[in-house]
Formats: sequence, structure tokens, C-alpha cells
Amino acid sequence: MPTVVFALKAWSGIIALSWATVGLAASAGTASPLLSPQAAPGAKAAQLPSIELLQKQPTLAGTCGGSAFDVNTFINVTSVTSADVKVAAPGVGTIEEFTDETGTNIGQYNAIYPAFHILPFGGGLPPNTKITITVTTYTGPNRTGSVSFESSIVFDCTSGKVVHAPGSAGRHCSRSSARQCCVARRGGDRLAARSPHRCLRPSARWRR
Repeated sequence: MPTVVFALKAWSGIIALSWATVGLAASAGTASPLLSPQAAPGAKAAQLPSIELLQKQPTLAGTCGGSAFDVNTFINVTSVTSADVKVAAPGVGTIEEFTDETGTNIGQYNAIYPAFHILPFGGGLPPNTKITITVTTYTGPNRTGSVSFESSIVFDCTSGKVVHAPGSAGRHCSRSSARQCCVARRGGDRLAARSPHRCLRPSARWRR
């Protein structure tokens, strides 16, 4: 009988752990949607679909320990958009990566989304490590279709200060839609589109 009781307790522990794992997985990215869009006056994404990491990030301090945290984003997606989310650190490489089924989770959306959830990555990083987060937006579900947008930020995991927020731009743009693929930003606020030559990365190529 004690053996049976022990086995049952062990099995219960496994079940509980499994549910905990499912709970963590379910909270990634936009899987726990906000009650309502956090629209800002005059804010509108120039590229569809796109998930942009904003310059203003108020919740990144104290993230060296590997716990989950949220990033501030501007999301403009259809109901089928998805994204690849990658977290990396110098000398370590990728420390977390997951797929966010953005369109399935929040439907058609065009507003600020301040609680895009980054999963725990386990283990601690040295103080002041510079963490890079990259979000690559896909036109279809489960990272299918084409890459329409890529955004990244680099921040200090101790202070939370964003030390680098390179310009984000659609990778695949025709010449006629170049202005819509270009997004300028100042302090996290979205501005009017500017010349594509200023915001497309040097490696970007026109798709004819």
C-alpha cells in the first residue's frame, strides 16, 4: 500500500508540473490578450502586418535573473498573422525562442500592446548583460507565408535601459510600397513614414 500511495503522489506531481508547463506556454507573447486595445491618439502602424518593439520600455529593469517579463509593442496584424520571438545574450546565444500566434490570439489589431509576454529563460545572467529581443512577423499562421516585418531592441538587464533600438522595416517591399514599409520613431512614438533609404537595412533587397 505505501508503494501505491507513493506512486500516486509521484504521478500527481507529474500532472501538476505538466499543467504548470502548459500554463507558462499559454502566457507567451499575446496568448493572454488584453481586455481592450491600448490605442494612442494618432497612432497607426504603417506596415501590415507588423509587430514593433517600441523605444519606451518601462518594465525591463531587473530581468537578468531569467524571470518572465513584458515588452511594450505596437501591433498591426490580421487574424492569421504569427511571429517568431527570439531572446539572445552575448556569449550565450539564443536563450529563449517561441512562436506567437498573434492573429489567433488577438484577432485583427492596430494599437499599442504594452504586455507582450516574454517567457522565463532559466538561469541568471551577469549584471548589466545586454539582452537582444527580435520579433519577426509573418503573414501567415505558425510562421508561414512571408516575413513582412522585423523589429529588435537591445537593453541592459539590470537598469532596463534600452541601449539600441535599430530602425525596423519590412524585409519584402516593392518600390511602390516602400514608404509604407518605412517607420520612423522618436521616444517610442510613431511618426510619419520617411524615405525608405533611411530605414531599410543595407542588406535589404527590393523584391521585384
